[in-house]
Amino acid sequence: MRFIAAALLTVVFALPVLAVEPPVDNDEAVLCVYTAADTGDAETFMDGVVAGEVYRLYFVLWHADMRSHAMGAFEFSWGIEPANVAPTVLDMQWGVQFGTCYNFGDYQNMLVGYTMFEPHTPDRPFVLFSVDIVFDETPSNAALYLAPSEPASIAGEMAYCGYVLPDELWTMVPNNAAQSMSDPVFLFNSPVAVESHSLSSVKALFN
Repeated sequence: MRFIAAALLTVVFALPVLAVEPPVDNDEAVLCVYTAADTGDAETFMDGVVAGEVYRLYFVLWHADMRSHAMGAFEFSWGIEPANVAPTVLDMQWGVQFGTCYNFGDYQNMLVGYTMFEPHTPDRPFVLFSVDIVFDETPSNAALYLAPSEPASIAGEMAYCGYVLPDELWTMVPNNAAQSMSDPVFLFNSPVAVESHSLSSVKALFN
């Protein structure tokens, strides 16, 4: 795992087919996008998505190395392509109690600091937040990508830190097979499944 010493800066759910497995722990924090907060009920894709309906996405961090056992801050951005079908974000809900954290960015450029100690167990997922989105037109083969925030504390990287040691800034990687920001982490109405760094449950669809 890498770290750099730095200053930190009616909902409609698509029906899941099979639940996802947690990403493999390769000594990197892994940022995932799911259809549910609990991976036992979650997927990394939605089928049957149509314009005008509201859908909820959960942004979940796995394998975070926080020596203080509490989240201090995180930063990354996200977007859906192609741009002509990018949805409107209607609302955002934090994974912690209201008032515990503050976003200095916007709905899609997250620059978030925590104002209270929120305990975290490293071997459990940490729900950063969820968003409710609506598409103006029905997407076909649309995909969600993760990217560094603007500005970024570490050039070209998504990052987070613990609450007690905010000067230790750690990197996180996207939940896909290559752990690459060039590849999507979530798909809408796509015939191709997102292959996560764990065994993708979507492969069972083709059995």
